[in-house]
Amino acid sequence: MRRALVMLMTSVMILLALMSATWVGTVSLTWDPPASGTPDGYTMYRKTDMGFELLKSIEAPTVTFTDDTAVRGTNCYHVTAYNDNGESPPSNERCVTLNGRRRR
Repeated sequence: MRRALVMLMTSVMILLALMSATWVGTVSLTWDPPASGTPDGYTMYRKTDMGFELLKSIEAPTVTFTDDTAVRGTNCYHVTAYNDNGESPPSNERCVTLNGRRRR
């Protein structure tokens, strides 16, 4: 079952959303659930200078997450699936660059 989670966690789409006045933006993540195997949930990670930090874990069947703390510049993410057998390897890393303008 873990292999099924790994194989199907290969694609994370990142959709750029609205920027706020403080240069903090919103990034929406969506992914496809595994075709086989049943995850209990998913964990989202964002890359920092120190490596990837855990942003949030959510319960399945939800397959979307919005990071409303993304900062100006490049934000990179990956997602893992988890169940009673443990956590899958991470999905492919996806990055988005937020080039914001201050609102007037």
